[in-house]
Amino acid sequence: MNVLLNVVRKVSVITQVISGLFIIVMVLITLADVILRQFGMPIFGAYELISVLGGFVFGFGMPYTGWKRGQVYVDSAINTFPKGIRACINVVTRLISIALFLLISWNLHLLGKNFYLKHEVTSSIQFPYYPVAYAIAISMFLLCFVLAAEIIKVVRGEYE
Repeated sequence: MNVLLNVVRKVSVITQVISGLFIIVMVLITLADVILRQFGMPIFGAYELISVLGGFVFGFGMPYTGWKRGQVYVDSAINTFPKGIRACINVVTRLISIALFLLISWNLHLLGKNFYLKHEVTSSIQFPYYPVAYAIAISMFLLCFVLAAEIIKVVRGEYE
């Protein structure tokens, strides 16, 4: 089990690094666009490119955010229950979350396939939409493994 947890953690870190690289690219494009606008030479399609890159940042940031439990988590009501009931609630909510993110991942896969088949692209720079949909779909699928790792931690008594 420790090997599985380490693999999930490492993959989450890799996706976070990818997300961070996309943020750096976004900052550089924005900076270059702002500077070049002062000389009357804005970057064509910068807004669209930033939007597309934002999709990658969002998607690739999700697994690590889940691993670090960086999302909003309201536990004041749950903390009033005994440890065993809290563990059951955590397992049930993670199972529901896995089902939800599997559904989201599958639907994003279908959306990406639809974008690919219909050659959907952004309006000005003609960037295809399907890589973004597939990237977010993969990230949501990876998030399911993070949630499964949390279930393992709950069962082992390591989650709190």
